[in-house]
Amino acid sequence: MKHKELKAIKELITVKTGICFKEEREDELVQKISSRMKYLELSHPYEYQQILLDTNPLSMMEWKEMIACITTGESYFFRDQGQIDLLKNSIFPELIKKRENDRKIRIWSAGCSTGEEPYSLAILLSELIPENEPWNLYLLGTDINEESLVQARKGLFTSWSFRGVNPNLKKRYFSEHKGGWVINDCIKNKVDFRVLNLVTDDFSSPSSCAFDMDLILCRNVLIYFKKNSISHIVEKFSKALREGKYLMTGHGEMLRTLPESLRPVSFSNSVIFKKAGNKQGEKVQPDINPESMISIPVRKVNGEKGDSRNKPHGLPDQPAAPPKTPDQNSSTASEQAMEFFQRGLYPDAIEKAEDLIKINNRDFDAHYIIAHAYANMSQFEKALHYCERANDMDPLSPKLYFLMAHIEMDRGKTQETKNLLKKVIYLSPSFIAAYLDLGGVYEKEGDTERALKMRLTALELLKGLPKETQVEHYGGMQACELIEELNLMSAEKLL
Repeated sequence: MKHKELKAIKELITVKTGICFKEEREDELVQKISSRMKYLELSHPYEYQQILLDTNPLSMMEWKEMIACITTGESYFFRDQGQIDLLKNSIFPELIKKRENDRKIRIWSAGCSTGEEPYSLAILLSELIPENEPWNLYLLGTDINEESLVQARKGLFTSWSFRGVNPNLKKRYFSEHKGGWVINDCIKNKVDFRVLNLVTDDFSSPSSCAFDMDLILCRNVLIYFKKNSISHIVEKFSKALREGKYLMTGHGEMLRTLPESLRPVSFSNSVIFKKAGNKQGEKVQPDINPESMISIPVRKVNGEKGDSRNKPHGLPDQPAAPPKTPDQNSSTASEQAMEFFQRGLYPDAIEKAEDLIKINNRDFDAHYIIAHAYANMSQFEKALHYCERANDMDPLSPKLYFLMAHIEMDRGKTQETKNLLKKVIYLSPSFIAAYLDLGGVYEKEGDTERALKMRLTALELLKGLPKETQVEHYGGMQACELIEELNLMSAEKLL
């Protein structure tokens, strides 16, 4: 396919969906277009372009197929534990307190894929609101991919969607069904799934099902959009929010351009955005305990003055830390970098680790922290760059290959994910998380035999550990919890 032909189809896709294909994903797009052309028995890309440009039923059906091809659909329950903790411990308690009079809460998961996120939110609210208290909870899950929403409405999930989930929580809200786990009706009935295009649909008017929201989550979605599309979407998000309520994005989507009505508010494990009131110049004061909040100083870019709009509103400026000198103890900086990372303060972790690299450019741990931080912020190119640099220092590090596997997993690169997980197992035959994740990949591919083999191996390794041992790289779960998780699978799978 010629560059000009590919560019024309890319532009059509961007206009229709907002999704922007970067150069590293072009080969993937060419494969998908070629697959659709073969199915439609077309010989030239121009013919396929004309189908997309048309407005007849065939064109509408083809857009559904193309959208299903280009959206990843990768999700799992309680994704990003730092943000989940923020919702559970701060945001949701505030919403419940503020809406005690009318007992109505409206939450929207935008780009919800197969439904794990909105169902996770429904479970969190069920844990916080007593069963005997009648609340009108409206949880909306939207996606552009209709196939994903069909799966979401079924509420049936494989164990791949539960990686790192507490087994007791899983038993409380799910039941085994047809080789998977189906969510209980008490949770399923709380979520309304709708097809919605963030670029072309108007959800900022009172007639929209997505209007008057207390909380909007749009995590790991905007990273695929062009800047002008992001600005347009965020402006509509702002109009769809109630005054004083929140927009939560992914860590890699800390918005640089905000409408006047939104202000960033920083917490110890995430930055979210709060809608101001109607009064001009009104400050957005956080309603949540200030002890859970931090201040992030504004950094200058290319010598320009920092913009006060990017500072956490309502918090005092913090004095800059004195620059480190080479003779200071680097172990302290390493501990600080790791502490920042564990608290979800990824830009600060990166900055601290870069200080270490200035002292020793062969510091493997510093490069690994930066790579992991960028990966958690969904900045995959930068993450892989630092992985490569770390790999030059230690080409036999299992944890580095494990991180790279998860980066490729999030990029939708299944074969690369499998190859990297196999490297981890080769280098470290007792790396339990690698067996479990590789089993999940095989299950997603429908290869139940290999999936079973991986999980049985992990089960044997777990049985050799003390029960309370925390399994590394697997959500802090204990060995006994993971053993219970695997044993809860059907006898047909495990025996």
